[in-house]
Amino acid sequence: MAESFSKISSMLARDLNIELESSASSRLTDIPSAKRPQEIAKLLNSRNDNEVLRGMRCVISLSSRGEDVAPYFADVVKNITSSVDKINVLVMFYLSRYADVEPETALLSINSIQKLLSSKNIRLRCTAIKTLSNIRINSVVPILLLSIKKVVSDPSAAVRSAAAVAIGNAMEIEDIDRPQLFGYLAKLLSDAETSVVETAIKTYYKVRTQVSKRWEPIHGNFRRLCRIVSEMDEWGQVFLIDILTDYCRKFLPKPTLLFQNQEIELPVHYSDIPNQEYEVIADKDLELFLTALKPLVYTRHEVVIIAISRALLALAPPKYFTEYQVNKALVNLTSANKSRQSIDFALITIRIIIDADKSVFQPYYKRFFLFSTDSTSVAQHKLEILSSLINEDNAKFIIAELKYTSLNYRPEIAYQSIKALGRCSQLSPEWTRAVLKWALQQLHHMDVSLTSELLTVIRFLIQQKQAKGEDRLEITKAIYHLSLILDEDIEWDDDAKSTVIWIIGEFTGATDNMIGPDVLRRLLKTYSSESAPVRYQILVLAAKVYSQNQDHQSSDEYANQVIFQMVQHVLHLAKYDDSYDTRDRARMFNVLLSPDNSNKELAALFFQVPKPIPKMGKSTEANSIDPYFETDAWSDPERLPAASIREELPVVQPKVSAFSNATVSPPAGNFSAISSQQSASSKVASTQKRTYKLQSLDEFFAEESESDESSDSGSSEESDDEEIEESEESEESEAESSEEANTSDDESDTGLLKNEV
Repeated sequence: MAESFSKISSMLARDLNIELESSASSRLTDIPSAKRPQEIAKLLNSRNDNEVLRGMRCVISLSSRGEDVAPYFADVVKNITSSVDKINVLVMFYLSRYADVEPETALLSINSIQKLLSSKNIRLRCTAIKTLSNIRINSVVPILLLSIKKVVSDPSAAVRSAAAVAIGNAMEIEDIDRPQLFGYLAKLLSDAETSVVETAIKTYYKVRTQVSKRWEPIHGNFRRLCRIVSEMDEWGQVFLIDILTDYCRKFLPKPTLLFQNQEIELPVHYSDIPNQEYEVIADKDLELFLTALKPLVYTRHEVVIIAISRALLALAPPKYFTEYQVNKALVNLTSANKSRQSIDFALITIRIIIDADKSVFQPYYKRFFLFSTDSTSVAQHKLEILSSLINEDNAKFIIAELKYTSLNYRPEIAYQSIKALGRCSQLSPEWTRAVLKWALQQLHHMDVSLTSELLTVIRFLIQQKQAKGEDRLEITKAIYHLSLILDEDIEWDDDAKSTVIWIIGEFTGATDNMIGPDVLRRLLKTYSSESAPVRYQILVLAAKVYSQNQDHQSSDEYANQVIFQMVQHVLHLAKYDDSYDTRDRARMFNVLLSPDNSNKELAALFFQVPKPIPKMGKSTEANSIDPYFETDAWSDPERLPAASIREELPVVQPKVSAFSNATVSPPAGNFSAISSQQSASSKVASTQKRTYKLQSLDEFFAEESESDESSDSGSSEESDDEEIEESEESEESEAESSEEANTSDDESDTGLLKNEV
């Protein structure tokens, strides 16, 4: 019994030591910075692999926190010769980031990293080639080129994908042989594994502008890439779609639209298409690419849908958006549980398509009604889309929605809603009249911060009517309504009140100068108490009223005399105004409005000239996605190459070597026999399950001691077998090294492959 308790105590002590070691490792990064370098350096210089691994983890952890770990460079780099794979991987991660700190010391590790390219561990080979490409030292360039040449033919798909990444990194090194690297990349584009091709596509998209004949690898792989695009990941699909879209614009003929009576090429603007009833005649390769895009619409990734939208917008007529249901997919993105940036990008894409053809999204106009949770940018995009989709069928619902958002949403959204109303009011004279009436009524209830924008819409609508020379009575009613509002008890801000006075003065001629003089009479009573902008507009109103009176003097001399006296009174008050601008303008107006009418024509030209109509168009602010939709023009059909250049190239099959992790499949005829044997052996093993019974502590430890003895004997036999295997491997390696010394590079690779097989 005493022996049992001693064993229990030893087991607890061992577990306690393991727990203390792990907790010490986790707290190492919390050591004060004064003692930390000594502790980590001690671990990195230890002969115990576990301690070195702990030290490397601490260094990587500190680096991820943004701390400077460059002082550990020498201690870290010397562990590149470790026999532990995890240590080698961490050392190479460290070298990828800090090789520029001490380039001479980093060169000492190049030989070891190059040897890891022949390791049986796939992860080591991947990390090794990436690390070499990140060490941007000119003396390493020849070794890097040879290493990339080697791993491009690696039997592992993961290593070949890493080679594509390394090519992209190596392209950024100055004075490197870029055509040679591009040739390696072209080989990877023809690889048999889709994962390798998608990585090569991402690298190609990055470096394609750095070489002259950049389209050469795409010619022979175009048709295969169209077939495998659905097998790639989302970002690989995005890059490939963009590449093939640009390729089609450059090397394929423009599709043709066939109508009943005529045949035309696809126009630059969709608005030039006569009607929606047409057939599309396209090149076979272009049709192959467009057909490959159809199943990708059902992806979960929004960037793929945006890439498809760009491709269809550049290569196909608008009916493809409806047939492929791209419009529905984009609309779903605007209401899905996505990030704000994704929704913004989807809405901007919809705006771009609507500018080309409104009919694509008109059935979905209700999906763009605002939610109370929409951000300001999302709301702005939706409002611009609604104002673009409006027509006689949906105008009733869209204008009602805009009125509601103008009155019930927060000010920044209400501001955009009022502008959208101004754009929608141009649909027809009836809607212009209805929106103008609504805007005049809301001046009594609108928030003070929104009154100026509402007045801008009113000015816009009145100027539109005046420019068209219609509804003179409507203009008079609107000006009269504004004149009455000035007398009401409304909290005006300076800009809003000055805008109302400006509108009355600007359109006093349209009302036969009947309203302006009376408004001027009432404003003179409060001239001294008004703000500077309002006083200035009163002066301008007086000048416009007098100028109109000079051109169209009434037969009532008393009225003419009253107008003259009011103008002189305003000029006299403005002469002593606090504002420099008001005083200067008063002196100029005094000369123009002289009693002898000597400057009558000049005054009319100055005061009665029509002012520009305020802009109510869409926002012209640049965004990050607009340049993405820009494409090159279609190439000249007479200069297009023959379709034979797109004959498919043979698929490059990887070489199989001894260290390949690919499993060898059994012959087809023996598969059933092997599977039956395995199932039979599993049945026997299942019937021979060990039965358990309750045991005392003495019996339990007695069995444990027996099992330990048997395991010791078994381990000794296994160690002997391992020694024999190691000796055989060393002999084989010596024979291979001697053979490599007598042959060239290519022949040595072939000899090594044959010996290993």
